Amino acid sequence: MNGNREPKLLLVSVKLHDDTVEMTAPGMEPLFVPLNPKLDPAMIRHIGTGPTAIDTLDCGDEAAAWFTKHTGREGVRLNYSHPELEKRQSINFKYPWEHYAQPGDRMAFSNFCAYMMMTKESLAALNSELDSPATINNFRPSIMIEGSPAFEEDQWEAIKIGTTTFRMIDMCSRCNQINVNQEEGSHSKDKEPFATLRKIRSFPKYGVKPCIGIYLALDVGGTVNVGDDVYAIRK
Repeated sequence: MNGNREPKLLLVSVKLHDDTVEMTAPGMEPLFVPLNPKLDPAMIRHIGTGPTAIDTLDCGDEAAAWFTKHTGREGVRLNYSHPELEKRQSINFKYPWEHYAQPGDRMAFSNFCAYMMMTKESLAALNSELDSPATINNFRPSIMIEGSPAFEEDQWEAIKIGTTTFRMIDMCSRCNQINVNQEEGSHSKDKEPFATLRKIRSFPKYGVKPCIGIYLALDVGGTVNVGDDVYAIRK
């Protein structure tokens, strides 16, 4: 389940405390789960279908009851992609357009890849077209940078930040999850910012899905810090 199908999930806040994860939501008592739970074979669950299927570790009945109460949906479970379990491969995702994923580009629950990058300037360009500005939380980038012309990231082939190197595998095509009101956990009534993004950032290759941001695969692992310089190689 994602925030598009269940917008209330976006009201959940997460904090790390040493070896524990604390989750809070309006009107709910905090939920605490282990940061690195042991891999119990009896708790492994195969979820999803086709290229989205993945083996996960079920986090137990207490966590399930907490999310069931918060969302109001029966049968909700919290799952963890344990390091010892296989990940999904981006190259197995069959889109109706060409992308540049390679064997070994892995992710767990995210859509298509493990990292998504946006620039503040791209968000500002979109907001200049909106009556009510969107926030960066509407778009959920893994990495947010500034200092580049709006939408310049479309043309980047490789990116280095700190000691880490990424490779662009596709532009980030968007669904209407970007319309979820982050404060209320509900879809916006005016269908914004998706409607405006579709007017200014649609491309024939992606059909009805507008694009903002880019999908990245990890080529060289390392450390990324706030304030690091960003180096990019253009296509």
